[in-house]
Amino acid sequence: MLDQKEITINGKSYTIQQLPTTTGLEIGVAIIKILSGAAQGIGDVPVGGSFLDTWIDSGKIASGLMNQLDVTGTPQLIKRIVRESIVSPTFSDEWYEAEFSGGYDDLATLIENVIALNKYMDMVKKRLPGALGLISSTTNTPAPNSIPST
Repeated sequence: MLDQKEITINGKSYTIQQLPTTTGLEIGVAIIKILSGAAQGIGDVPVGGSFLDTWIDSGKIASGLMNQLDVTGTPQLIKRIVRESIVSPTFSDEWYEAEFSGGYDDLATLIENVIALNKYMDMVKKRLPGALGLISSTTNTPAPNSIPST
């Protein structure tokens, strides 16, 4: 059985469940593709340095993220995440459109809870240090006019 969790957002109760494996992987890849846009604003790890020594350009991060969003594809992905994870109330297109109309912050909170329940961030935290270690051993590209992270 898929793990379930009851949550309350602005006084409304929802029951969400983990995504089945294949659906969860598809949605996870889509989320990673969107987040990968942020990499445009993050410099390489210097040789012998750590991630904290990289340069950060918040404008390029925002621009990179925005370049990964699609006017119709991103809203459909969000709707799919809700449809595939909501147990109650019962999902229908009409319910979804009425439930979150003007309540986009509530929708974002629901998506955050689905991401947490599916442990996407746990995987990223576990795998990221190894990936950064591989990157730091092969690259060192300083960026002009950038702000080092602190």
